Amino acid sequence: MMGEFIVSALFWQNAMETPVEVPAANKYAQSETVKAPEDPRKKSTYAYHMAQRKKTDAFLHRHRKKLQARSFRPPVAQKTISDSKKPNLTMVFASHPDDEILCCSHKIREKLEAGNRVKIVYITDGDAINKSNAEKAREYARTRQDESITAASSLGLSRYDLFFLGFPDGHLKALGSEPLTSDYSDRSKTPPGSFRPGSLYTREALLDNLEKVITRFDPDEIFVPSSHLDRHADHQETHHLVREALERTKHTTKLQTYVVHNLEFWLENKSSVNPWKLRLIRHFKSQFHDDWHQTFLERFAALPEKFYPVDEEVVKSVD
Repeated sequence: MMGEFIVSALFWQNAMETPVEVPAANKYAQSETVKAPEDPRKKSTYAYHMAQRKKTDAFLHRHRKKLQARSFRPPVAQKTISDSKKPNLTMVFASHPDDEILCCSHKIREKLEAGNRVKIVYITDGDAINKSNAEKAREYARTRQDESITAASSLGLSRYDLFFLGFPDGHLKALGSEPLTSDYSDRSKTPPGSFRPGSLYTREALLDNLEKVITRFDPDEIFVPSSHLDRHADHQETHHLVREALERTKHTTKLQTYVVHNLEFWLENKSSVNPWKLRLIRHFKSQFHDDWHQTFLERFAALPEKFYPVDEEVVKSVD
């Protein structure tokens, strides 16, 4: 109560001591603002406020020096969050739904446990299954997308951390200046639900998608398929596209590569199977076309995740 009374007192002190310049177009004599009202019904209210004003004047007269000393105390400095404490953002580019889990799931979990953010960008929708049935290919693409969403959720990522660009599986190297039609889904533009629906299947449109997602999140580190060690054409082209988008945006970041399709890597001596990663891989049941495919995928649960700086992957590919 005392604090409120002090604030009120200071307000009235300022109001009474500060001269007010009245605009010429709206002149009101200050003496008229405190004149007793002519209406008898308002006299009691007027008398009450005048009595309160006299009490305020008396209080200010007794405590003026003390109040002025309190009112000029320096403000408390506001604490600011240092930019150095901002969590880093890692971006993983996957040519197809499942690449991110096969080669980067341990790395993703490591980043998340360190308090960093992770975004995954899928270049194609993985619809390459049947050239004679477009609807089946589209359904297959939706299934693969759902499998990646489920696996990413098990890692600790949300749907908002995943970006499906929706470009045609198996066609990345064939993209040119004219819109291409997928041999599988019979589409010529990105489907509803993708990062930028309706983007034509052209190389320029894909680069534009990549530029926008990189600019939006400003990643500190990027993982992308190797252009020299990975034998899959879509993986090689994903590498070149991401590098070109980085050059266009003039974005500098730490770039590391990973490998999925390379028989020599797949035949390396394996360690014991990691049951945690094996469970993640088994979310992709649509890829278990036969025993060979299932064995190929599950093998990644026993292979160490290896990443290479761009210069090192070039040297290793020559060795």
